[in-house]
Amino acid sequence: MSVFSQRPFSDRTATWLAQSGLHPLLARLYAARGLRSPEELSLDLKQLLSPTELKNCICTASLLADIL
Repeated sequence: MSVFSQRPFSDRTATWLAQSGLHPLLARLYAARGLRSPEELSLDLKQLLSPTELKNCICTASLLADIL
């Protein structure tokens, strides 16, 4: 059986995110996860970690190469 719990979040942050254009439900979800600005949702490549910074990336790549 699944147990759901509500994370505490800042109403001020959620309101600010909603006023920035996010749907109010998404604003509350992101605020509960610690998001502080819409820019943190950016999917630009410059925002992503380099592959060498990802935990266990080299090991995982090796396993995938062996499987393929």
